[in-house]
Amino acid sequence: MVIGGGTAGLKIAIHAASSKLKTVMIDPGALGGTCLNTGCIPSKVMLQTSHLFHQTNNLEEFGITVKEVKFDFAKVLARAQGMVDYGQKSIEMIIKNPNLTTIREPAEFINNNTVKAGNAEVSAKTIIISTGSKNFIPPIKGLDTIDYITNENMLKTKAFPKKVVCIGGGYIAMEYATFFNELGSQVTVLERMPEILTLIDEDITSTLHKAYEEEGMTIKTGINIIEVNQEKNKKTITFNNVDDKNSKPETIEADAIIVATGRIPNTDGLQLEKAGIKLNDRKGIKINEQFQTTNKNVYAIGDVIGDALFAHAASREAHIIIENIFNKAKRTLNFNLMPWTVFTNPPISGIGLSEKEAKEKKIEYRLFRANFARAAKTRIEGDSRGFMKIVVDKKGTMLGVTMMGLRADELIHEYVAVMNSSSPTIETIQNTIHIHPTIAEVADTLREK
Repeated sequence: MVIGGGTAGLKIAIHAASSKLKTVMIDPGALGGTCLNTGCIPSKVMLQTSHLFHQTNNLEEFGITVKEVKFDFAKVLARAQGMVDYGQKSIEMIIKNPNLTTIREPAEFINNNTVKAGNAEVSAKTIIISTGSKNFIPPIKGLDTIDYITNENMLKTKAFPKKVVCIGGGYIAMEYATFFNELGSQVTVLERMPEILTLIDEDITSTLHKAYEEEGMTIKTGINIIEVNQEKNKKTITFNNVDDKNSKPETIEADAIIVATGRIPNTDGLQLEKAGIKLNDRKGIKINEQFQTTNKNVYAIGDVIGDALFAHAASREAHIIIENIFNKAKRTLNFNLMPWTVFTNPPISGIGLSEKEAKEKKIEYRLFRANFARAAKTRIEGDSRGFMKIVVDKKGTMLGVTMMGLRADELIHEYVAVMNSSSPTIETIQNTIHIHPTIAEVADTLREK
């Protein structure tokens, strides 16, 4: 039994059914999960459009003059929806397996190995929970009385908003802020923490912060939102300083408010306690190294465990579960080597320990750094912003990499490969020959700081 038909659950259910095991997959929502339907895929389609529009409006340095560039907002969102629809059609094909039954109802445990879904009660020898995560909606006064945008309804936005306020400064909020800012909206980001993208090193986030403000975005940090209101289509947000509740309130207007204040494991209605399944300190499902819950016949993977909330993490976890359950393996996953990217412009990517984490853990480290401007290809392409830094231990073993710059989302994979190899050292990177001129040769300019 697979509860949840997202990235991970779908992969496992298809494998089990293809292995001629009687399989049931339970999910009341759209199969493919958040990534396909409201997350990774549509948002990156939207960002591809905004990047192109932004670049086309900045072609003078290349000697290209364009009289007027326009976009059709409805068509932009329709293209994103089209990518979602394409994925849905593919899923419809692959779930046509005589060994696979799909139940489109919410699931709740009755006992250790039985689940109720709608009018059906289903038991299984092995159960995998992969119910993903959901948006955390903060308890802001008036929020429940206005129309606001989240990733779940973004593609249903009717008109292009000229003034946008993003509540939240995490990776989802900053990606949507990027999209609207590049298309010409007047964007304001309101973040409660002292800086946007608070989990990333401050020298990276402050560089992005400055770059975005130079492009017309307003970013306010240390913000306490007092209330929101709406009159017809106009919305207002009232806020003050988070560290001083008595500070003078400010109010701004917006055509659209985006709420992106994080995601939390989705365990709603599962009645986990009836199956003896406990939660961890992140309010996700507690697992051991083989993704086994406190009920030995039930496994949990993906966002619902509250660690590494990425589609690529869920996909790899599904592969490990398949190996462990079907092939009696004992594979584990090193979450410290899970790569990530924030798809801002330029993108920010990383793997392993950040410099901030190394300091917090009081690890003795050395730091290597290189500016993207040192690679001629970045200047050729007209965007030499950003830098890379690598944290290594005293012996030269790489502990982590963080980079912000042109195509960092692709460049990071060289460092992912090295850190997963038998020689995860800075010397391996330094001995690698990078083609000239490419952005990748920024690595040739790494110097210890």
